[in-house]
Amino acid sequence: MMTSLEVRGRPALTDTIAGAVAGYRSPHTRRMYGIRIRQFVESGLPLSRDGVRRWLVGMREQGARPAVINQAIKAVKVLVGEAQAR
Repeated sequence: MMTSLEVRGRPALTDTIAGAVAGYRSPHTRRMYGIRIRQFVESGLPLSRDGVRRWLVGMREQGARPAVINQAIKAVKVLVGEAQAR
């Protein structure tokens, strides 16, 4: 069974996600940010302003609540920070 941080067949990406969320003390925060990052990556959209915007629009269209949208925005910011650090 995959964890919220794993991306099947992409161990380097799994490591990047784990590194991105490692600084958070709360296991719930680590898990939820990991889930949102994995969802973004699996969407196949580019990690760009337009790609993130399209992902968020899709989430809104599917009925995601504002709290979930905000969590997704923060998770992508965390991913970008980790990617820049690597």
